[in-house]
Amino acid sequence: MTSHIFLISTLDDYVRRADSAIFEFVSTLPAVDSVSGPIKASVISSHVMAYFAFIRLHQLNAQRDSGAYMRCVQAARYIAELLGNFTME
Repeated sequence: MTSHIFLISTLDDYVRRADSAIFEFVSTLPAVDSVSGPIKASVISSHVMAYFAFIRLHQLNAQRDSGAYMRCVQAARYIAELLGNFTME
């Protein structure tokens, strides 16, 4: 039983650290509306991949953890919004 508790604690710690690393990465990306031309698609793609990483990280716990569920929903909303920024320029 102790090893099971340790495993859960270790997994929770991993998720927190990974979540923090993804958040830090996103905070280093330029804002989508601050770029234009060919680089805009790359910036949008970088944001989308980062938010998809949030979904992949939290999806396993989303059914039983409302915080994980909300992280997935929020990330999916951001992705939808970001994809709306693609234009034919």
